[in-house]
Amino acid sequence: MKPKKGSSWSFSKWAASMIKIYPGNAELLIAYYISTIFSDLIYKANFGYFPLLFLFGKRQSGKSTAARSIMYMFGKPPMEDGINLASGSTSTGMQRSMDSTTNHPFWGNEYKNSIHKNTIEALKGIADRNGKLTGVKSGGNETKIAKPRGSGIISGQDLPTQDPALSSRSLLGEFDDTNRGNYSDLKLFKAAEESLQFTNITCSVFDYRYLIEEHYSKIEPEISSEVMDELVREYGNVDRRTVLNISSVLTPMKILMEQSDLGFPFDFLSAKNALTRSAKLTISVQNQSDEVEQYFHVLQSLLNLYKITEHTHYKMEAAENNEKHLYLRVGAIHGLYREQARKEGITVLDQAVIGEYLKKHRSFIDYRRKNVKFGSNRTSAYIMNYDTLKDQGIELERFI
Repeated sequence: MKPKKGSSWSFSKWAASMIKIYPGNAELLIAYYISTIFSDLIYKANFGYFPLLFLFGKRQSGKSTAARSIMYMFGKPPMEDGINLASGSTSTGMQRSMDSTTNHPFWGNEYKNSIHKNTIEALKGIADRNGKLTGVKSGGNETKIAKPRGSGIISGQDLPTQDPALSSRSLLGEFDDTNRGNYSDLKLFKAAEESLQFTNITCSVFDYRYLIEEHYSKIEPEISSEVMDELVREYGNVDRRTVLNISSVLTPMKILMEQSDLGFPFDFLSAKNALTRSAKLTISVQNQSDEVEQYFHVLQSLLNLYKITEHTHYKMEAAENNEKHLYLRVGAIHGLYREQARKEGITVLDQAVIGEYLKKHRSFIDYRRKNVKFGSNRTSAYIMNYDTLKDQGIELERFI
């Protein structure tokens, strides 16, 4: 990466523009960008760990644009739209790509919970920097270990619920219509971005490497403890990794806020609050998964009581790759569910809440608003991966 000569953009000007363009997510994006520059130091200080950044939201909500903004800080991205994870990209190819640069982001786009498990394993391996032994075309028996040497950005419409270990390694950033910036600001910003006006900023941040090397290990435990205390007060038990995700990117930013002349458009408390929201989102996703499992256990009770039946309330269908899909009529079941949950002393969830929880569960595939055939009727249905449900001990096929 070569700095652009004659650029008028400073770190403070760039960061202030990020706040305008990505309101609600700018602090997270800036923190992850900074920590990527020093990811080798952070990985070592964390005893072999550096978190992923996972940007999710509906189509055209700005998540890919945000990922691209980080990529351009390191020069022209090798692929303008990132590596398409849904197109069958191999884990070996991904790891070779990540092995070619140090302290540089890898961007995997179009994430779906249905992607191959080897791809998910490769994404998880970015955080742990796990390598893969590959052959070398030399005519002999030479081998090489290809391993990640930088950070990992993942973007897509799906939340990473297929494998809890992927979401636990990720800082979550949600994009929707409420956190989109002004189009004219974005247009000017993208023009500067694409003409590589920002690479000099990365060089100026890198100049403070000595500060991160000297202070990270001293300050990270303090920030980690502060974030942990806040989350425990609100949620009780909290996974240590969720806190480490936050402190890994918040610590370098605090050091530079206090000891560099870069100039930030927000204070440390604002940054901490913004990043803590990411941790709360991760915890919320984990808790929602528990609520969904409890919901299905009530449905199991209804099956045992013969109160719900196949082709009326649910149905099973074979899908590609030998998968089995469950089609669920949440509305038709809801009255029965509500009555049974009360009998069992279980908190009753509203129908709308159940729908939102199902969409964020690791077994979720799709929601169809109409034209799903149940007997002679055509109606709406939630489609779930039944094999994933079975892995969690949820059985709904005993009467088929």
